[in-house]
Amino acid sequence: AFYGCGGLKSIAIPSTVTEIPNWCFQECTNLKEINIPANIISIGNSAFQSYDHNNQISTSSLTFLTFAEGSKLESIGEAAFYGTKITSLAIPASVKTFGAIVFEYCTSLESVEFKEGSRTTVIGQNIFAFNTALSSVKLPSGLVSLGNHSFYRCQNLTSITLPISLESIGESAFSESGLVSVTIPAKVSRVDNIAFDISSLKTIICLAITPPYVSENATIIGNLNAGKVNLNVPAGSVNNYKNHAIWGSSDNFSGRISAIIE
Repeated sequence: AFYGCGGLKSIAIPSTVTEIPNWCFQECTNLKEINIPANIISIGNSAFQSYDHNNQISTSSLTFLTFAEGSKLESIGEAAFYGTKITSLAIPASVKTFGAIVFEYCTSLESVEFKEGSRTTVIGQNIFAFNTALSSVKLPSGLVSLGNHSFYRCQNLTSITLPISLESIGESAFSESGLVSVTIPAKVSRVDNIAFDISSLKTIICLAITPPYVSENATIIGNLNAGKVNLNVPAGSVNNYKNHAIWGSSDNFSGRISAIIE
């Protein structure tokens, strides 16, 4: 509807509207702020995207994104806010699903909070990738799966609390981020290739009694800090990890596995 309207600086979306269609405000390069009304149920693919792929720079002016109290928003489509300049994000509890790369290349984004009672259980591929200013993240308490590259190259992200509900961590989920240490919750049963390929990483605490599945020939910590990361696991599981073909290999944690100190 407003695709490429470079002169559009502000807009009040009527409260009667329930959907923001695909590409609706894409390349509205002077749109500075947007409030999503409570009655909006879905935001379409690339709805607010503004990015010059040839020169790899944002063309967006969108700095402020807010959601009205009592939001009924359920889904946010692929690349909906790709390349925007939003600085903080409070995602309504009503949101269930995200497309891929929703907030990728939002390089001014500093904080993300999933509101209390969030219905989000899956964070998709590349959702926050390349958000180099991101330093604060509050994940949903019921999160089950972190997708591939979800926090890839979030270099200012030095710490994060993974919820106890988490079961899987995707490929390169935190690669080239700024994490110094991380605790993998007890329910995690799968960690994909180079999930933690991080030069700053010193310690991983894995609470899972059984070593989580890692695909054959994969590595957990990659090349950036190979042979330098300590792995702490439950006392009764130390030998299981040491003898594991991948967790205990020289490419991962061989010689650096010990019991969690209570």
